[in-house]
Amino acid sequence: MKKNLSVILTAFLVLSFFGLDFLGSIHLLEPVNAGEELEMHVNVNNGLDKKFEGVTVQAYFLDMGDIMISRPFTLDNFENNGFLMHMPIPASTPKGDYTVKIIASSEDIYDSKHVYFTVR
Repeated sequence: MKKNLSVILTAFLVLSFFGLDFLGSIHLLEPVNAGEELEMHVNVNNGLDKKFEGVTVQAYFLDMGDIMISRPFTLDNFENNGFLMHMPIPASTPKGDYTVKIIASSEDIYDSKHVYFTVR
């Protein structure tokens, strides 16, 4: 029991200090014209020997006030999932650079990254 506890504590400390990235690569097909759709490819990676249920991918368009949320899914042990998301960019959107916060989360995991795109 004592050995199992020390293994769990060590794993927790390693993950706390070095982190575990659940969000893999994120690619945005940009620049995008106002009035068109921004296409995003988001990869979610599970590098653990643990299954996670109720995982969602969320995209928060911070400067535009829009949110996109995927349907909940299960991320099996050592599994990678790819998502294709489309965000309509209103025709009235001014030209410029914008920020999107991408989040992969469930009750057990949370990871986020900021990415940028240009409206022309």
